[in-house]
Amino acid sequence: LLCSLSNAPRDADYLMEGAPESRKPVPANQAPLALVQMVPEDKLPEEILVLCTKDLANNQFKPFCDNLAGVWPKGRTGKPLPQVNKIEIPDGLNSTELWEIINCILDKVPQQCDLTLDITHGYRSFPFLYFVAALYLQILKGVKIQAVYYAMLDVKIDTKPVVDLSLILEMVEWFYAARFFRESG
Repeated sequence: LLCSLSNAPRDADYLMEGAPESRKPVPANQAPLALVQMVPEDKLPEEILVLCTKDLANNQFKPFCDNLAGVWPKGRTGKPLPQVNKIEIPDGLNSTELWEIINCILDKVPQQCDLTLDITHGYRSFPFLYFVAALYLQILKGVKIQAVYYAMLDVKIDTKPVVDLSLILEMVEWFYAARFFRESG
């Protein structure tokens, strides 16, 4: 799982898109904490990579790790608590820093792995960075993107939906195929 954290966590009830009617919303103060409670057992991460600016590293990383231990679904899985690794990144205030963030992601995600992205938290530029990194990881490292989750915290309903946006990555493949067909016939 590759994610970032909110610098101002707030409690919310999350529910995954397509969850059975019997499923209850999951309370959490960070979307990745809700995510590990909602994904199927075979999709639980073995490692969590957390993009952290200095501010996030100082203020939110340890509470996230502590809370993860409390919400890890021990009762429904034999999987141990995943290793959580902090990826220290710059704030992304200019193009040099944006490239540094991309390079940090490319450097830390292992080859040939299955990867889930949670793009909920972070600066508004982060979804674009995740998107670019995901494309590079697929091509250069043979990474298989399992899902791209986004928790819709700003919707004006009590239960915050968590949607899978991986369709957007598939759309890029469609674009490439259409362009290749148009150019090559």
